[in-house]
Amino acid sequence: MESFNYIKKFKKSNYLQFSPHEEFIVSVSGNQIVVVDVKELSEVHSFKEIKQPGKIAFAFNNEKLFASESTIKKLGVFNIESEFSSIIHKVTNSSDYQNYNIYFTPDNRKIVLGIYNCYNNTISTLDLETSEVKDLKLLKNSFVNKIEYCNSDNSYLFSIFERDMQVINGNKYSTSYILKWKYPFELNEPMEIRTEILLEWWDISYNAVSKKYALYDLDNQHLILTNENMSKEISRYILDDKRSGYFSNFNWSHDGEYIVITYLNSVKIIRVRDAKCIKEFKVASGLYSEFSKDSKLLLIGTAKNGYIVDISTFLM
Repeated sequence: MESFNYIKKFKKSNYLQFSPHEEFIVSVSGNQIVVVDVKELSEVHSFKEIKQPGKIAFAFNNEKLFASESTIKKLGVFNIESEFSSIIHKVTNSSDYQNYNIYFTPDNRKIVLGIYNCYNNTISTLDLETSEVKDLKLLKNSFVNKIEYCNSDNSYLFSIFERDMQVINGNKYSTSYILKWKYPFELNEPMEIRTEILLEWWDISYNAVSKKYALYDLDNQHLILTNENMSKEISRYILDDKRSGYFSNFNWSHDGEYIVITYLNSVKIIRVRDAKCIKEFKVASGLYSEFSKDSKLLLIGTAKNGYIVDISTFLM
């Protein structure tokens, strides 16, 4: 049972996301994607064409076009107001399609994705007109577990996990690193960014406003903040409450002043300047949370329900 007030409660919503200009909220649960008008809080459209939909990627500066990956080698591209509401692309590669790894290219003509088999991962693009999959880079015995886009220099940030153990000071470690690749990919070489602050992270995100990375250390339940090349630790938030449960994910506020962390039993808002928790929401089976651009609203997705929460009084 929730222990907080909310503006709207969704009957079931594992994952919620704002559209780029926040006209809409997309809700994902089970085999259905529901689009909600933010002002009216009413359903605009629902899509059931793709089974087992995953996280959403919106097109650049486009409120109507978005994509959702699936665990069954398919990717759905949806137009909220179009007469032809959806196009289903089958990833015609012999490998499986990897979850949560999609991002539009700046011209909205292709989607960047990760295709993987048991051991290798390929950074690829999917042409939305021809459905052609083009492999760009093979990552042996590694996989991409997150893709972000940095608008300031038109580059993509691929979070890579290496399965091969690295020997450091006589000890073996699994390692993670960032592959930074400026777009267009064919005209630029990717650059690796590694750090000794945390050799293997569970989640990572870059905020272009504050020019900071946030990395999550799952083993110790620490959220670590670093400078933009991950050479210096700035601060860290240490979870000292085991009742919060298993870590799910985190997201920055757009201004880089706050981070929201989702755990199994709670959602915590962390103030970046002093790495302190300033607000906590008790939830059941938390999966995802996200700020609005002005940090006045918070979206929370759980295994049972989804919520829109007014947080303007907490962050003043």
